[in-house]
Amino acid sequence: MTHIHWLGAGLSSLPGIRRMASNNHKLTIWNRTLSKAEFSINHVQSDNVSAKQFDLMQLSASLKSGDIVVSQLAANMHPEVAKICLIKYCHF
Repeated sequence: MTHIHWLGAGLSSLPGIRRMASNNHKLTIWNRTLSKAEFSINHVQSDNVSAKQFDLMQLSASLKSGDIVVSQLAANMHPEVAKICLIKYCHF
């Protein structure tokens, strides 16, 4: 099963996050504040869904070839995330 890494859990992200989590996709939500990431998935109890505090080094260590990265971060962060995805052979 492909692992989806969703970066950013702001208000515009909630509908997408909640739909993915409800469909039991293997999903990790990364956000600047852990509490906001946890809030975005508080409606599901699944071992496939988790929340983490956003850190580029930890994200890079977690990515596996073929994973999907969805970024709702500020646009100035996208080049750095894209470089990591290229190195790790992930979809961005």
